[in-house]
Amino acid sequence: MYRWNVKKFAGSLCLFFVLATASWATSLGKITIDKCGDKRGVVQFDHAIHVSVTPKCSTCHHTQDDLTAETGEAQACRSCHFKPEDESIPGCNDASTPKNAYHKQCIDCHKAIKMEDESIVAPTSCKACHS
Repeated sequence: MYRWNVKKFAGSLCLFFVLATASWATSLGKITIDKCGDKRGVVQFDHAIHVSVTPKCSTCHHTQDDLTAETGEAQACRSCHFKPEDESIPGCNDASTPKNAYHKQCIDCHKAIKMEDESIVAPTSCKACHS
């Protein structure tokens, strides 16, 4: 009887964390990236899809190693990359892939994911992301 209750509790606890993380990611929904650049349209970023592919927040929020669904707020990319004062930090206003923080981070990751599994839809062209 005691073992069954411990297993049930552990299973319930795991389910709680899975649902809490899924709920947190879904609550963010789509984020409009519109504060950088003016040559292309805005980008609708689906946070829930990205969390399902890589549940480790620091994959994208690379300056926040301890960030989790439970620990709090993520910094917006533009907080560092909109007009960086440090030349070593890539900005987000340049359209070229090597110089644009969003393009470099997103496209490099999408290419790597597609190399692992070609069936995954991970856009790498301008029109695929920009509306």
